[in-house]
Amino acid sequence: MQSLWKLFLIGLLFLSGCSLKTEKVQVALKTPVVKANDLGFLKKGFGYRELIIYNSLKPVKIVVKNSSICVQDRCFSKRAFIKKLGNYPSDLLDNILDKKPLKFLGKIIEQKDGFIQKKGKTLYIVTKRKVFFRDKKITIMIKDLDD
Repeated sequence: MQSLWKLFLIGLLFLSGCSLKTEKVQVALKTPVVKANDLGFLKKGFGYRELIIYNSLKPVKIVVKNSSICVQDRCFSKRAFIKKLGNYPSDLLDNILDKKPLKFLGKIIEQKDGFIQKKGKTLYIVTKRKVFFRDKKITIMIKDLDD
């Protein structure tokens, strides 16, 4: 029975290690908290997203976890971080990084390779290779560079 548990744990570690996906990306961020425009990497795992932007000499690192967001090595609760950006739901960055619809924008307009959502001055465009979010306060553009 004990060896069965060991086998189960080894299998679980193997599967969780393989679930991390890294993509080369071009990123443009203009927010009250972070401003960056350069190439980088987006790593995704279960309940974990890490965006590293090689902005000039010092990389910008943003880590989005289930309950927190860290910029460089300074961490905040999701609610506290998003409040710095404006009046958005706490899962805003999760949905943008995962290319999911934003509920607060409402109607989804299907496109050939993605979708568009618009509400007032807020625009959200998702395609297979690109995500773009813009409103009065923030702009986020992430373009996949992997083929």
